[in-house]
Amino acid sequence: MKAHATVIAVWHGKGGVGKTTTTHHTASLLAESGQRVLAIDLDPQHGLTKLACPLQGGNHALTVGHVLGGTMAPTATLSEVALPTEYGYEIAPASLDLSNVAAGLDRRHFGRLEALDKAIERDGQHWDYILVDCPPDTDILPINALWAADVVVIPCEPEPLAIAGLVQVAEVLAQVEEARGRNIRREYVATKVDGRTNQHADGLVNLQRAGAVVVVPRRNGAGAVAELRAAYAPLAERLLLAEGVG
Repeated sequence: MKAHATVIAVWHGKGGVGKTTTTHHTASLLAESGQRVLAIDLDPQHGLTKLACPLQGGNHALTVGHVLGGTMAPTATLSEVALPTEYGYEIAPASLDLSNVAAGLDRRHFGRLEALDKAIERDGQHWDYILVDCPPDTDILPINALWAADVVVIPCEPEPLAIAGLVQVAEVLAQVEEARGRNIRREYVATKVDGRTNQHADGLVNLQRAGAVVVVPRRNGAGAVAELRAAYAPLAERLLLAEGVG
């Protein structure tokens, strides 16, 4: 059993690059390996919450917004909002109200960047891994996730706009590292790769030069879930090996 949870932020400033899919499959694979896993949905669009389909149990009225508090003090802990899923991991669900919570956090004079980190410090001992599915921006919610993170997983399509966005990703991470006084490990993941197109083939080369080791093909239809799980397995293995687990 680990002394404290490894916190993994899944983030890119651009939408549609596969952050939620990456969070979901990685959390599921880590749980399958015997780890205690919590996935935090930090996106007001709450795509991970819908994908995970939380099972009955616990208080379904509580969300991660109650943990962060906004302008108010938090009214729940992570363990109080965590719900089981059929995929083996627990989820701290989100709702559209998270946008109002984020606006409240932004108005705080103190502690606005550390709200999630404080919640994890207070209650994170219940899990081995905590994955945070971030919204596609550089606002207060993803900064909270990066502030708490030991690792950032950066999904990126081999498309020009997504690859160009990696410059901003690097700049934001450097600022967080400087402010926190510690390094954050990066794991780049090439997502939605269609090797039949020249653009994706060229983009994949660029992503691999940037450090992408894990490559996830574009998959839809029958058998897609099994193929995606297999593609994400090397990422889960890298995370486990980095922590000396397994």
